[in-house]
Amino acid sequence: MRGDRPLPTALKVIRGTARPDRVNAAEPMPAQLVPGTRPPSWLRGARRQRAWRDLVDLLTAQRLLTVMDQAALGILVDAYGDYLEAGDVVAGDACGLCGLPVRSKTRCTNAVGDADHDPGRRYYTTRTKEGSLMIRPHPAMAVRSDAWKRVVAMLDRFGMNPSAKARVSASAEVEEDPMDRLLGAG
Repeated sequence: MRGDRPLPTALKVIRGTARPDRVNAAEPMPAQLVPGTRPPSWLRGARRQRAWRDLVDLLTAQRLLTVMDQAALGILVDAYGDYLEAGDVVAGDACGLCGLPVRSKTRCTNAVGDADHDPGRRYYTTRTKEGSLMIRPHPAMAVRSDAWKRVVAMLDRFGMNPSAKARVSASAEVEEDPMDRLLGAG
């Protein structure tokens, strides 16, 4: 059995549970990330850029983000972007094949073969070789589900799930919670 992952010392200090006899003296102490740090070059898209800025602001205000956390934060933001994009496809706001915004609820002009790729549907129909009708879940549903699992796992790593948040007493006041903007983005 693995048990719980050890908490970073910075998080223990903020929670008020740090004990000198339990602190790893050899724990690396990287520099804190500064607010306004630009996202990595591989993180593309307006939503991902906005989510990066919001999370950097939130986590640097709490002194929880270091320069070594940038890759993990980028992975969180990328998974969140995948979740939002798949949600757009499921909601009918984007084409499930090309990803471009859908202006009407008509059949996608990029549909291939006999498949029905109408936007805004959680299921689509197709025919088997024998001619039987098949109803299948839209592939974006699986993408969205997978992205959600990745987002939740990464939020846990940063101590940003509801149970972790309840155990942290923040020392810095934040006027507007960037997580509200992040989760309300769409």
